[in-house]
Order: sequence, then C-alpha cells, then structure tokens
Amino acid sequence: MNNSSRIISLSEIKIQAQILLKKINSSDHKLKADALAKIAGYLKSINLELAAEDIQLKHCLGYFAADYGFANWANYKFYFEHSQLSKFIPQGGFFNQWFSNYREAKAILKASGGYLLPYQQQFFICERGYIEYLGLNPDDENWRKIAYNWVEPENLISWQELNQAYANLKQ
Repeated sequence: MNNSSRIISLSEIKIQAQILLKKINSSDHKLKADALAKIAGYLKSINLELAAEDIQLKHCLGYFAADYGFANWANYKFYFEHSQLSKFIPQGGFFNQWFSNYREAKAILKASGGYLLPYQQQFFICERGYIEYLGLNPDDENWRKIAYNWVEPENLISWQELNQAYANLKQ
C-alpha cells in the first residue's frame, strides 16, 4: 500500500479505484503487473486469492479504504456520508493533537487515549473538555462503545446516537 497521508473524498477514491481496475484489466502487461502487485497485499490481508479477471471494483475500493486506514470500503463510505462532526468548525483554547494521517491518529489514540475527531481531511485527538465544549457528554457510554473514535467507530449504532445528538445541538 502507498501509506497515503490524507483522507480523500468519496468521488476521488472511486476514480482511483476505477483507474486501478482498468490497469488490472489492461492488455499492457507492465501496467497490469504493477496494478496487480499494488492490490495483492490487500487481497491477501482479506484472505482472497483472485485471478486478475475476477478482481472487481469493490476490491479496488476496499484496497483504497484500507490504504487510508479504514477497515473496509463500507466504513469509509459510511463515515463520509453520515458524519455530522466532520462539518464543525474547531475553536482555539484547547490542547489538541493534530494529524494529517488517519493511521497515525488512530495509533496515538490507542496508545494515549482521548477522543479522535475529524476536521475536513485532517484528524485530531482532544480531551474531554473539548467534547463538553461541543455540547456532548464525554461520559456518555456511547463514546466507550465507539472506542472514542468518531472516524471509524467500533459500534455504528452508538456512533449514530452520538452523531444525532450532535446534529440536534446544531438545530
């Protein structure tokens, strides 16, 4: 994988996946070999062994989602389509750790704790005071259920409840 440093939009990732699939299906042997080499590690990681002609767009989308640090394409897509918090405007006066790379932010969250939140195509880890500032309860059990990760929550129902609570605050 290419260890991408920033999350890209759904339309960009779809275009990249289509390009990758075209290369996989190319009659140009070098293009095809390079594309297959690119996706081979991803396919192995999800326990799939496919011939080139069996690779579909969904596999290419999954490759890029994984490359950006998401468990799968569905998580990547769901995040972009439903997150209310990705639209907020951050305020100063809080100690936040900022990241352009989701994988790095996720690793720091796991190691140090906090709340992992998105901002446009970046990510930050904040403390409970910032969650309170947003109007959310940092002690809400749903935070634990989503593993304090707004970007790729472990429990989508809990994330939806938090997301709705935040959306209700903005009304």
